[in-house]
Amino acid sequence: MNSFIGGDFLLTTEAARRLYHEHAEGMPIFDYHCHLNPAEISENKQFSDIGEAWLAGEHYKWRVMRANAVPEEYVTGSASFHDKFNRFAEVMPGLTGNLNGKLYHVLGGDAIADVISAASLTA
Repeated sequence: MNSFIGGDFLLTTEAARRLYHEHAEGMPIFDYHCHLNPAEISENKQFSDIGEAWLAGEHYKWRVMRANAVPEEYVTGSASFHDKFNRFAEVMPGLTGNLNGKLYHVLGGDAIADVISAASLTA
């Protein structure tokens, strides 16, 4: 039985697997649609936690949270990034077909605290 995320994650056809493994796998990743502030990338900003890295300035995630009736305090308000991340994680099961939803599926709701602890982004 294959694990949910493995070497062929999201590669659903033989052509996709061949193209990826024979050509793209060894290539660097260029993210032309990154929502991080370019100045923060240039300055090698160290985020306080995964909540800040995922949610600060991330209007698409804000929209998802608002659409799921998350109080504004946890979207762009005064709540801690830890609490904002937890509230975002609560809406993830409803993101069917969205990669954020797939991440939640892999982690399971109870593992979010472990991710927050393990994803210490500070030096």
